[in-house]
Formats: sequence, C-alpha cells, structure tokens
Amino acid sequence: MIATAGNTILSRVTERLSSSDCWRWPAVLAWMAMIYYFSDQPNSNEITQHFFGNLNFWARKLAHMSEYFILFLLNFAALIGPRAVTLKAKDCPERCRPEIEESPCRQEKAARTVSFAHGTVQAGGKSAHLPLPQMIKALLLTILYALSDEWHQSFVKGRSASISDVLIDTTGAVIATSILAYLSKSKKETP
Repeated sequence: MIATAGNTILSRVTERLSSSDCWRWPAVLAWMAMIYYFSDQPNSNEITQHFFGNLNFWARKLAHMSEYFILFLLNFAALIGPRAVTLKAKDCPERCRPEIEESPCRQEKAARTVSFAHGTVQAGGKSAHLPLPQMIKALLLTILYALSDEWHQSFVKGRSASISDVLIDTTGAVIATSILAYLSKSKKETP
C-alpha cells in the first residue's frame, strides 16, 4: 500500500515536471551558476594544464563550447515552456493508435499531447515547427551571458577577458541552434 502510494506520488510529480515549466528557469540559473563558479577560479589555466598537458588549449575551448551549447538548450526550453500540441486519436499515426485506444482513461480524454521540445509534430496533417522567436531569444540570452562571463573573468586573478572566448561560446550556442533547426526540418520532411 505504501509502495503504491509512493508510485502514485512519483508519477504525479513526474507528470507535473514534464508538463510544466517549474524546473526550466531554475535549471538555467543553476547552469549559469556552474559557469560562474568555473569562471571564478583563479589561475585556472595552470590547473587544467596539469590535467590536460598539451591538449589544454583544446580541452578548455571545447569546454567553453559545451557549456554554452547546453546553456542555449536550457534557455530555449525555458522560453518555450510546456507548449504542446494536442492530437486527437484519429490524428495519431497508426503505430501509436492502439496505445491510445487500449486505455479507457485515454479514450475518455480522447487526446494525446506531444511536446514541442521534441521538434516538429504532426497534428491533423499540419506541421508545427520549433518557434523561431524563442530560438533567437535563447541565442541572444546565451551570447549576453557569454559577454558577462568574460567581463566577470577580467576581475579574477590569473584570468582575462577574451573576445575569442565569447566567439567560441557563441559557436557552441549556434551549433545547438543549428542542430535543433535541422532536427525540426528533418522531422517535417518525414512522412
């Protein structure tokens, strides 16, 4: 009985997290705090040199790109929020219809929700694309944070501000943007 209650609570929490945006902005802020923490380390180049040796330069630049790739994705997820398209059972592809029709609960609701976060979805023969304005806003937020991060580093002992690092950070965000756009386009073209 306790296990059943625990499973019910867990499923409700999971459902709430997946259908709401209560986790999105805290995740962005936590990731920004992590970037800030790493940027606040004095003489970090010497520390990483010890671990990476001759690959230190490339490891650090790859870390910059990766940090801002992820920051872009988190910003984008926060900006689009729990947007969804509701599909009626008749609009679902054949392969997912049995799953909907088997469940009495789902028959009562007669709907299925597909998240925008997974790219293009088909609803009644129409495609829904990733929202371009939110992609642009997420990219701008990410670039602004990269600029503020470099400015912050100019005050840290053994660190300096570098426009090339901002460009590398921006490259990570642009790669994430491009991947999302490509995935959205490729799903649109899939019958």
